[in-house]
Amino acid sequence: MTLEQNNRKSVEKCMTSLYNYSNLSGKRLVTTVANLKSYLFDLEKKANKNKIRLHLILNEGVPYADSLMVNGYFWDEKRTLACAVGKPIQDWLYILLHEDSHLDQFLEQVPEWTQNSGLDEITSWLQGKEVDPRILDRETETSIAVELDCEKRTVEKILDYNLTDLIDLNNYIQMSNSYILFYLWVRKHRKWYKVGQEPYRVPEIVSQMPNHFNLDYTTLDKNTEDLFTKYTGGYDYKDFD
Repeated sequence: MTLEQNNRKSVEKCMTSLYNYSNLSGKRLVTTVANLKSYLFDLEKKANKNKIRLHLILNEGVPYADSLMVNGYFWDEKRTLACAVGKPIQDWLYILLHEDSHLDQFLEQVPEWTQNSGLDEITSWLQGKEVDPRILDRETETSIAVELDCEKRTVEKILDYNLTDLIDLNNYIQMSNSYILFYLWVRKHRKWYKVGQEPYRVPEIVSQMPNHFNLDYTTLDKNTEDLFTKYTGGYDYKDFD
């Protein structure tokens, strides 16, 4: 199968998911389908042009690195954009848009992408290794930068393609802020969230987040810190395998 044929099949799976799971009807459904088709057509065209493989599957999760199950990812080394679309569209579309925004960062080679230090040392630190605090600070700072830029791009996509019938924009920004600010909590507490208690999936946290990006992403206020501590059930390194 050629790259183009693969990408066409992936896009068709997204449309199947919409028809199978959407609770829209009438004119709203017609308009939403048209808007979604416009976005997916542009995504397919961009992927084909830049030799990016779309891996959009009708499952609840998609394998990453052959074993870990995730909702979606963009893997620059594999030139692959993946998303699990076998669930209600409201649960996967924002993930696809988010990972597509990471693709844009990669294609444009923006500083937030090229200067991102990753989370390797933070992961090792969470697992018990002692790491130079300056390296931890750097990874935290660059992770926040790349994700903030990505979320702003995602919001632009939602607006540009008029997908607000499928994604509550204010809620999405609140979810984004809970995810981005959580990095500061991790850096301070040396813990990660428990699976199923991701900050962006906890209503008690999301509802308290700002619905804009005009924030100081270098500090964590006491109220937000307490919310993360109370609701994410943070793991410390002793809990890691």
